[in-house]
Amino acid sequence: MFIEYYGQDEESRATAVALGLPDSPGYSQTVLACLQQGRMASKSELKTLNDFKLLQLTWLYDLNFTRSLQIVQERGYVDKMAAVLPENVEIREAIERTRTFMKGKLKIL
Repeated sequence: MFIEYYGQDEESRATAVALGLPDSPGYSQTVLACLQQGRMASKSELKTLNDFKLLQLTWLYDLNFTRSLQIVQERGYVDKMAAVLPENVEIREAIERTRTFMKGKLKIL
């Protein structure tokens, strides 16, 4: 649902889906740090729509069922989320850590 939402024109989007957060180019270092550290971010830390996207990626760290992780991987959700985030080194590194985490979990489970 969120991936489809991010693909819509900004004028077509329902603001409630994104918690009314502004769709500005920046993101919070606090939320990015949560993703980099492999922990869930808090909704109270969100300042932009990009923060919400990063928060959604942190949800992966709370998935405990093998099938859930398999579905995320099969459907390419991490890549799809990466495509709607700013392109820079720290975002790419955080996303790569997320991919590594998922691969490791799937190997163990």
